[in-house]
Amino acid sequence: MKEGLQKELEREPADSELADATNMNIAHVKKALEVGQAARNKLIKVILILKFFHDMTFEKIQRMKKKLLSVCCVI
Repeated sequence: MKEGLQKELEREPADSELADATNMNIAHVKKALEVGQAARNKLIKVILILKFFHDMTFEKIQRMKKKLLSVCCVI
């Protein structure tokens, strides 16, 4: 909704314009925007944590492969 209104106005819509476009009062629009921003921030944190653990796991697997290859090659 916000993107469509932004394209139509060719600028960032004001909260009052968003409220009119969504048939909500300004307080509800502000709350919805805050909730959306908080959800976005949480999602970013989760993605960063998952990437961190993925990278750690990948590095651990690489170290294990090197150890295994060094043991296999010594025999």
